Amino acid sequence: MTTIDLDQQLVELRSAADAYAARHQFIPDLTWPEGVRIAVNFTCDFDAMLLRRLLNEPPMQLAKGEFGGRVGIWRLIELFDAHGVKATIFTPGRICELYPEALRAVVESGHEIADHMWEHRVPKEPALEEDHLAKTVTALERIAGRRQSAHAAAIALRYSGSTGLFTAPSTQPTNGRTTSTARAVAMAS
Repeated sequence: MTTIDLDQQLVELRSAADAYAARHQFIPDLTWPEGVRIAVNFTCDFDAMLLRRLLNEPPMQLAKGEFGGRVGIWRLIELFDAHGVKATIFTPGRICELYPEALRAVVESGHEIADHMWEHRVPKEPALEEDHLAKTVTALERIAGRRQSAHAAAIALRYSGSTGLFTAPSTQPTNGRTTSTARAVAMAS
């Protein structure tokens, strides 16, 4: 490798770093509490069988999703609670109808529920997408007793049919915690 090659690689790396910096908002003067070196945000996608059904998977695969709703989510709640960890559970609004007791237990344990669309798909038609988003928000509010503050990255933009514009949802925490799209994903299904 020549000096010219190294110089070119440095230029490319600087360009990539500048592009990254342009897409992110850095927090000036951020300090960690004494002894803390890292923050971790635990999230789960609680889809049960909805994604598997959307993919038209065979019955044995659907059964795995059923396990997530009947057993898996409860194990995750117990695991998080045993270690004093609070998590964000991203879930389609339809799960509020299928597994309301599980989601109430999530909320009662102090975890956050957040929207993951209505049935794990984003409709192509704007009116239907808007309807699904409204149904999801209503279903999650009914379970949690308040409006959620987190949205799955795939649908983190809200469509406004009246203006034809997409807007970012509020990122203000509603429970003293902030949520993030940086996710350590543990699947409950």
